Amino acid sequence: MRGYAVVLVILAAAVGTGCGGREAVAASRPAPAGTDTTPASETYPDTTGLALWAFLDSSDFRTWPLWPGKGRFFPGEQPHGALLTVFVEPGVRDALLDGAERMPPRAVIVKENYGPDSTLRAHTVMYKVPGYDPQHHDWFWGQYAPDGKVLAAGRVQLCWQCHEVAAPYDDLWILRDEAYLRRLNSGR
Repeated sequence: MRGYAVVLVILAAAVGTGCGGREAVAASRPAPAGTDTTPASETYPDTTGLALWAFLDSSDFRTWPLWPGKGRFFPGEQPHGALLTVFVEPGVRDALLDGAERMPPRAVIVKENYGPDSTLRAHTVMYKVPGYDPQHHDWFWGQYAPDGKVLAAGRVQLCWQCHEVAAPYDDLWILRDEAYLRRLNSGR
């Protein structure tokens, strides 16, 4: 009987630590290349201007790809600025190169707005948050001073009213330019 009890204790210990042991082993293995193991709640910000800017700052958005087919300081229009530079997350770039007319969930687009003298005047940001504002394609809008101070954030009426003209293109003005899309797709 005593031997039977010892076997039960050992078996219970093995079973009890088995799941934890597998989790510990799995957690210690490196993730496959290209796999994001960070929970979404830690990967993406909530819908506040401060959280979005903190995300952008910690992500070093200036290292992200530029909008495909656009360089730095391309001509812009008001209200954004005389010159623009647009940074996109790699997933956004991939969607654009694939000809998508809708951006993926959690897409982030950062437009640097410059004056005619190339002085940075503001950052305007579009952040696609599923379920945030379905009437306006779920975009969270942000405008920031060059130092990151929040100037406007959320369901910014000035932003969505202007961008709703581009509603068939996920509120992205640049996608309205069919010649741009043809150039973009032919360059691939």
